[in-house]
Amino acid sequence: YYFKSGGYMTANEWIWDKESWFYLKFDGKMAEKEWVYDSHSQAWYYFKSGGYMTANEWIWDKESWFYLK
Repeated sequence: YYFKSGGYMTANEWIWDKESWFYLKFDGKMAEKEWVYDSHSQAWYYFKSGGYMTANEWIWDKESWFYLK
């Protein structure tokens, strides 16, 4: 979970923290080891263990390789 100044929990929102993007889902939990579709950018993103957004690397997901820019 991530709380903004004022104590409000972040949900359905992107967060930049130090060197990576993270996504907080509708329930406030961080996306982790899963794909997330962002309707605003109309794109899919993959979040690794620890919640880091995958960028500029290959990932293996079940039966296929994917390169994420």
